[in-house]
Amino acid sequence: MNFEKEVTDYLSEKGYVRREKLIEDLIEKHSGDRGYSKPTIDRKLNKMIESKIILNPNYDELGKYNIEETDKRASYLIFTDTLKLKKHLDEILELLKSEDDIDKRLALKEIEYYKKKYVLDGSQLDSIIQNLDGEDQELIYELLLIIFDHIVNKKIKPLNEPDLLIKLRFLLKQKFKVPPTHGSPKKYIIRLLGYYDDELVIEQLIKDAKTVKDLSSDRSCYTVNETSNVIEKHRTELFNLQRELAKEGKDEAVLFVSDIRRQAMKNLGILD
Repeated sequence: MNFEKEVTDYLSEKGYVRREKLIEDLIEKHSGDRGYSKPTIDRKLNKMIESKIILNPNYDELGKYNIEETDKRASYLIFTDTLKLKKHLDEILELLKSEDDIDKRLALKEIEYYKKKYVLDGSQLDSIIQNLDGEDQELIYELLLIIFDHIVNKKIKPLNEPDLLIKLRFLLKQKFKVPPTHGSPKKYIIRLLGYYDDELVIEQLIKDAKTVKDLSSDRSCYTVNETSNVIEKHRTELFNLQRELAKEGKDEAVLFVSDIRRQAMKNLGILD
């Protein structure tokens, strides 16, 4: 693969990256290949910087690109075309502030078009999150997919995480009616709350175990990696819930909680 294309594809996927991290990843990927020693990669990157294919902002400029960094020695690389896309998508995201659902849907579709070439930054993610308190449930589902992908998969933090958690907690109390072709909004809400170790995951799990008639559809909300830590932290509370349900003769609910706890322990490597 052409070196420049490999680097620009990498930066498109990541948004921005520490120079040291890029070099490490290239060396690991091309172990034993000629032309991928650290000095050679450094020399090629410098040529790309000189040609303005990529940017290497100094520490004082990092804030301009929404890069949070306290180490003044850190060196970051950004694909120049990413900044052009950022300008375009900043304008597109303004449509989410309108009252027009068509504008909002077109804006989300535009973001979808560029998901392989552009990663939203924290500020742009905040713009997405602000729309979670709307009334269009299908739109909320699409927003949740974008938010989950960026926070959990791409490790992009919103600038206003407290606002995200407030909105997720509110959404968890809502009843969603979305087409069967969609996934479960509840599942993504719980996965995001689990990612932040929010105890509301446990409150909802207890509520579901006690009240939901068909538990099979809710099981997958809690058996994912993101919820494992918070579930295992509340082992005593959930064990006592199992005891309570067993004494009430609610065998299916006992199995529901047991399966979820066992899967959490497997996810964490506690059980084989």
